[in-house]
Amino acid sequence: MKHRVIFLLTTLLWPTVAGALADDDYLARVSQLESRVAELETSNGPFTDALFEPLVSLAELHISEGDFDPATDALRRAQNISHRNNGVYTPRQLELVSMLTHIALAGGHYDKANRQEKFRFFIARHHLDETSPDLLPAYAEMGQWFMNTGQTRRARRILNEGMALAEHLDQSPLPLAMLVNKARRMQGLNTRPESLLASLETVERHDPDTLVAAYLEVADSLILSRKDEQAAGFYNKAAEISAQVGNSDPRPITMRRALTRLRADATRFRIEQNLYGQRRLDRMTREEMLEDQEVEPQWFLMDADQTRRGFNIPDSHQRGNPQQETERLLGRPLLFSEEQLNNLLPYRLKKRQGELSIEVAFTVLANGNLDDIEIIASTAPFRLDRLILDSLRRVYYRPALENGIPVERRGIRLIQTFAPPDV
Repeated sequence: MKHRVIFLLTTLLWPTVAGALADDDYLARVSQLESRVAELETSNGPFTDALFEPLVSLAELHISEGDFDPATDALRRAQNISHRNNGVYTPRQLELVSMLTHIALAGGHYDKANRQEKFRFFIARHHLDETSPDLLPAYAEMGQWFMNTGQTRRARRILNEGMALAEHLDQSPLPLAMLVNKARRMQGLNTRPESLLASLETVERHDPDTLVAAYLEVADSLILSRKDEQAAGFYNKAAEISAQVGNSDPRPITMRRALTRLRADATRFRIEQNLYGQRRLDRMTREEMLEDQEVEPQWFLMDADQTRRGFNIPDSHQRGNPQQETERLLGRPLLFSEEQLNNLLPYRLKKRQGELSIEVAFTVLANGNLDDIEIIASTAPFRLDRLILDSLRRVYYRPALENGIPVERRGIRLIQTFAPPDV
């Protein structure tokens, strides 16, 4: 965990350091670190453990200036040294792996970033004892990565494994159960929170903050299931613990929704070609029809927590076009497929999507429904305005709470933009 904390602090500093050094200062510091590396090589050999820290410092310096190729070289060398001196599964390299993930994301190499994060989880599992409760945060982090990169099936699988481990170790599965519930919403599945409710039976093992978060997660899921009376009871439970929650403004609920209701007999086909060049028509599944890149937006994701990465990596057991390994997303707080959105926009606007914005006002009812939705201001074309209105009619909010009781709140505003989310 020590190295993970170091990385988090480093990433927080990168945006403020980037571009701060003049060229001469940057080159001087690089030269100083490279000289230090050369001295250590001469005195102690090319694989001495003393090289680890200066190589990491050199990589951080390169990253701060956006020089990712030499940063990668320095990190790979430091990783090799850590393997030789501390073993292949040493947690010392977790800091390096996370930095390599950052570099891959900055370069748009999303599959490479995904492999790095899976390797980081692999290291944690092999370094820690199978009976160690310290494994549970690793399962949670891996599940969140999968969830936030569109791999919701993988997220649910890894989180369910973590829940089983928690129960085996006599630890509470509730934190992981909350993530499973959220993953289901991000996949667009039904939101009946049975497993989450079952995990709540271990109430005595939870701190107040965890209990509040769990009650709110259950209540939000019940809102989506249109069981607002039951939801009100759990909002009240959260309010009994936290006065701040009991008197709060409305907020959107994270969810994935289809924009079109595909008829039961709706049929579309795609052309499949085998290794011999023979072609045949293959019926598309409902998910494939929703993800069809040749049509206008068929779905959206409400990213209430703004944790969603700006791309989708193909999920497990998911068929698709092998030529398109990742799918880019656009928008905040509503996310859409970039390819589908491009089918909606005139050519002149495709290069300046990031300049477009739509401000919307509406009422959030006590049951989470939105009412009186209207556009206040827009720099977008009519078809994009209509898309946002259609999407918001399918969105649900956690209602405003007064003394723990859901109430109606008017004049809620939302500004939708169309720049790519952070990766």
